[in-house]
Amino acid sequence: MIDRQLMLAVLAATLSGGCSHPTVPEWEERAHEGFEQYQRSYFAGDRTADRDFRKAADALATTGKPELRARGELIGCALATAALDFERCDGWQSLQADADAVDRAYGALLSGSFSGLDAKALPPQYGALAKATDAVARNDALKRIEDPLSRLIGAGAVFRAGDLSPGGVALAVDTASEQGWRRPLLAWLGAQARLAETSGDTAALARIRKRIDVVAPPAH
Repeated sequence: MIDRQLMLAVLAATLSGGCSHPTVPEWEERAHEGFEQYQRSYFAGDRTADRDFRKAADALATTGKPELRARGELIGCALATAALDFERCDGWQSLQADADAVDRAYGALLSGSFSGLDAKALPPQYGALAKATDAVARNDALKRIEDPLSRLIGAGAVFRAGDLSPGGVALAVDTASEQGWRRPLLAWLGAQARLAETSGDTAALARIRKRIDVVAPPAH
């Protein structure tokens, strides 16, 4: 399920039992539930994923607030970054002018733009990653992110920046595998296979392709 810290940061949902509001607006509940369902269907590679996203985004649209429409696209971009599906971030790119400074900082992280990134504007799990000044430090910071989803999103951001090491790719593969997230796992195994092919490691490439065959959805 979507990490609660991530949801609080990019959805601004006050859904915990200790929230200061006496009631939670219905649109927030529907949006939170909708994006959790979208994560499940998108990561599973289900055909219902696009429909699930539209339903979740529609819950935000009922507020009539452009910044929340942008935030919905930001959530979609975050999950897509975990699966190396960077074209899925086009919607966020087209709407980011409507977003607030916190969301734009998170969007910059997702795009791999680490230069000048304000760590204080990001969810705390990304603090060390935002402060890292080189590729080695970024790969080291990824290892210290405890939440699997946040770690995978961070790995996607570092990959997009061109700084992810083979060990970082392996970490992302292991993370997606342990959670049973099919779409991200296939994407990261593909990245790992390209590394093995480039290095001429035929034995590793054969092992990776076998894993891809195992996880790939059955043909209908």
